[in-house]
Amino acid sequence: PETVALDIQCKDPLFETHWFGRAGLATRASSGFETLNAIPTAKSGLALCPQYNLRASCCSQRFEVEQARHFQHFRQIIFPSMFVRI
Repeated sequence: PETVALDIQCKDPLFETHWFGRAGLATRASSGFETLNAIPTAKSGLALCPQYNLRASCCSQRFEVEQARHFQHFRQIIFPSMFVRI
């Protein structure tokens, strides 16, 4: 069914924690983290995913900020600790 396909388009398992906002925070101004778009939309100005500029995708500029935050955490905390173990 087409409605099911539309519902799963923006549910990449890699970003599962970002499919929805945190439970109970839907009515608050900030959920503490950004979520993917519910359906693919065309955006411009994407810096981390420039290949999706002006193409329908689930990413947004607000979500790119979230991606950068997690990438920096990995780069500064997780990755160096992996070298300590070697």
